[in-house]
Amino acid sequence: MPFPTIAEYETHLGRSITAPEERSATSAALQAVSSAVQAALLPVMLTPSALTVVVDGVPGRDLVCPYRPVRAVDAVYVSPRASGDASRFTSEHLLSPSEYALVLDEWYDGVMLSRCGIIRRVRGLWGVQYVREVGTLAPRLHPVPGGVRLDVLVGYPTVPPNVALAIFLMTTIILRRRQFGAPLSSESWNGYSYSLDTSLLKVLMEGDDVASLLRPYQSLSSGFA
Repeated sequence: MPFPTIAEYETHLGRSITAPEERSATSAALQAVSSAVQAALLPVMLTPSALTVVVDGVPGRDLVCPYRPVRAVDAVYVSPRASGDASRFTSEHLLSPSEYALVLDEWYDGVMLSRCGIIRRVRGLWGVQYVREVGTLAPRLHPVPGGVRLDVLVGYPTVPPNVALAIFLMTTIILRRRQFGAPLSSESWNGYSYSLDTSLLKVLMEGDDVASLLRPYQSLSSGFA
């Protein structure tokens, strides 16, 4: 993932990192922190990713993509018989682009995105079928489990500045702690890398400065805080 690079971190610091040992440690810290921040913010995707996801149908016009923000919808398939298997959706299940619309609600870095992640059906409902339940005379409308496949491009074009700043702040704190030691969960010497203890990363993300930077990207059930 194209998370903040050492060059961007150097710009943030206002100095170059030339010593090989310091450069390796910085790279490892940036990678560890970036991965932890991305995991904490899911289903928000911080960088562009092309995904195929299968979701349940909904008895309504609005279907929410499980990952956000959505940049584009490449294809949508609806099938009552796919049972959640992406490979079972075929061309006969492919919807025309005129049958749905992505709700665009955020302007970011020159690109319109769907912050809410809503894909609105123009005609019909999303993957539903009538099911006759035991003890009832009339069938009822039920969503089809795994009945919709979405081929989507999600994520921000670039890491949002506030998130990048949070990553830089956490990285700086971790590097400063090197002289005193920091809890690691693993470490390798060939092509130096290490994994930081998750408890340390959690504490850093809960600090006031970092938390305030990440809060706008914390997800809710149908959008962001």
